[in-house]
Formats: sequence, structure tokens, C-alpha cells
Amino acid sequence: MKKSRKYYRIQWLLRGGIGASLTGFGISAIVECGFLKHEGSEFLNWFSMGTLALIVFMSGISLLIDAVRFRIKMDN
Repeated sequence: MKKSRKYYRIQWLLRGGIGASLTGFGISAIVECGFLKHEGSEFLNWFSMGTLALIVFMSGISLLIDAVRFRIKMDN
């Protein structure tokens, strides 16, 4: 069964917005972890926060790419 144009538009808007937010938050968190590292914070503290920040950033990128897929389907 073919999905409606409205379904693709909603998915595009949701995934695009959430993806952009996660990407921005992830970059900010990565920079903050860099500051923690250079301020002499404990290894486990900045390393674990940096790893989680990279996961958030990559999740955002993935959702943005997924949003493009829904946009293409919406236009066809």
C-alpha cells in the first residue's frame, strides 16, 4: 500500500527537525568535552561524555539523511 504525501511530509519534518537538533547538541557537547580535557578533568569524565556526544551527533546525522529520503519520496 502506497503511503500518502502527508505521511511523508510529517516524517520529513519530524526527522529533519529532530536530526538538526541532535546534530547541533552533539557538536556543542563535543566541544564542551574538549574544554574539559584541556582543563585537566579526569580521563573517564571527558572520555565518556565525549563518546556519548559522538553518539548523539551521529544519530542526528543519520536522522537528517533519513529526512532527505522522505523528502525524495514526498516529491515523487
